[in-house]
Parts: sequence; C-alpha cells; structure tokens
Amino acid sequence: MRLVEEDLKGTRMRMAGRFAITLLMVLIAVLILRLVVPAETAHAEKIGGANSQGVMDAKRADPIPPGGDCRRTGWKYSINPFSGWPLRERVCERSVVVWTYCSTRYPTAYPHWGVDLAFMGIEGTEVVATTDRAIVSRMHDEGQWNGGMGNYVELHAFNCRQEPLGPHCRDDVCVELSAHDHGFEGPSYDLLFHMVELCEPTHWLATYMHLQEVTVRVGEVVERGDVIGLVGATGNAGGAHLHYEITSPYDAPGGAIDPLPTLCETWVGE
Repeated sequence: MRLVEEDLKGTRMRMAGRFAITLLMVLIAVLILRLVVPAETAHAEKIGGANSQGVMDAKRADPIPPGGDCRRTGWKYSINPFSGWPLRERVCERSVVVWTYCSTRYPTAYPHWGVDLAFMGIEGTEVVATTDRAIVSRMHDEGQWNGGMGNYVELHAFNCRQEPLGPHCRDDVCVELSAHDHGFEGPSYDLLFHMVELCEPTHWLATYMHLQEVTVRVGEVVERGDVIGLVGATGNAGGAHLHYEITSPYDAPGGAIDPLPTLCETWVGE
C-alpha cells in the first residue's frame, strides 16, 4: 500500500513539473513574439489611440531604403557622388555625429544604416544637398510616423557634362540637340561657345530623415548646398536629429553604404 501511495505521489510531482515547464515555455514564446513585433507598428499602435490612426499611418508608409552590409563599415567609394556635411551649422564637428553606420550600441534590434547628427538646439537647422546636381525623387511632409522616417527628402544624383550644341550620337543614333532639347530640367548652356549641359542618372540616392519641414518638391532640381529641409523629430525620433543615409546602386556595391568616410574632407587620414 505504501509503495502505491509513493508511486502516485511521484506521478503527481512529475505531472506538476511538466506543467510548470510547459507554462514557462509558453511565457517565453509570448515574450519572444512581443520582442519581434516591428518597432514602427508597435509605436504606431501606441500613438494611434482608439481609432488606430497610427497603425494606418504605418501601413501607408513610404518604402524605406534598403539595408547594407556591416562588413563595409568605413569603406569609401570613388564613384559615390554624395559627399560633404548635410547641415548648415557645426560643420565637421565630430561631436555632432551621435550614431554611426552599423553602430553596435544602437538601441534597436536592427542595424543603423546611416549616421545621426544632433546637438543642443539643432531643431530647425537647415539641411542641405550633398551632391553637385540631383533631382528630388521622393519626399514626405505630412508629419506622420511613415515607417519611422517621418518627414524626409530623397535625392537622386545626376552626372552632368558639357557637350557641343548640335548632333549628339550614341550607338550609331544621332539626335539633333538644341539649347531647350536636352533631356534634363533646367540645363545651363553657353550660346557663345555652343555648349549644352547633358545630365544622366547615377542611381545613387541620399535620404535625409526626421525633418521638421521639407522645402523642396518631387521633380525639383537641386545643387550642392541648396536647402532641402529643416531638422526635426518626426517619425522614429527620440529627439530632434538628422538621419543621413546614402544608398548605392545594386551593381556597385548595392544597398546602404557608410556615409562617414565622405562626411568631411578634413577628417581624411586622421
């Protein structure tokens, strides 16, 4: 009789142990699911309130730029048309760079594919174009979450060159060019020397995120130093700062690259 009671007691203890293990596994699974929820959706649900407007904003968000490769941190590409400081103030001050490309200290579950610039009183600082000639390919100025980007401007860099005014031949096909027939908005041309400026897309992009205000529109042509917006804290921003990101064509090298090597010429060799 005593053996039967001990056997029943042992069975109950084993069942209780299995139940505790199962409950622990369920709790761990729930915790993992909560952690892998995309940050932008979780934040959208938080700010959306009863009408879930934040969730709707996240679903309507513009596509974010593609990621890069952390093994390329610090690499510099001679074909990259973007270079220079993207702010009008505190030019080339290292202390302004608060987060770098693929920073291991970045407080999210995903890599940081650009650089963040911030300093006391940065809100409202003018953001400028960092390439010689570009067209505004995308922008957003409605102040929503927008996939975390908030208000932003995307510039598509162009390569421009001067050519004689007249027939332009490529692949045995010649096209008669005039000063107003050039294939790119707003060219400069010199009638005295009969030259026309021809511009072609490079497929290199730069994105300036979390803006307070956007001062350009899609299709507008900008040059280096032109103001394209003001620093703000829209989207996934704990405070006012500029997230600056450069995206290369998929054939060379593909995806986001480290902006730091071309951020300031005076840093080269330091």
